Amino acid sequence: MTTDVRPSESRLARRITDWLEPKNWIIAVTLLVGWHTAQWTGVAWGVVGALFAAVIPITFIKYGIRNTGATDTSERSQHG
Repeated sequence: MTTDVRPSESRLARRITDWLEPKNWIIAVTLLVGWHTAQWTGVAWGVVGALFAAVIPITFIKYGIRNTGATDTSERSQHG
């Protein structure tokens, strides 16, 4: 059995993976619940909720990965 992947399939898989990230679900659900609850006022509150539940945390995570060399493991590098 071969494991060759065509580039178009790889791009499609990447797009699907990116769209199904938890942060995207958090943003979508908070906005939809806000709309369902109180239309535009609810969407405004959903934006605030999404900001604190998804946007700010992912910003800190990406900053840590880029600038401090943090990884997705819980190991710490030992300086000595």
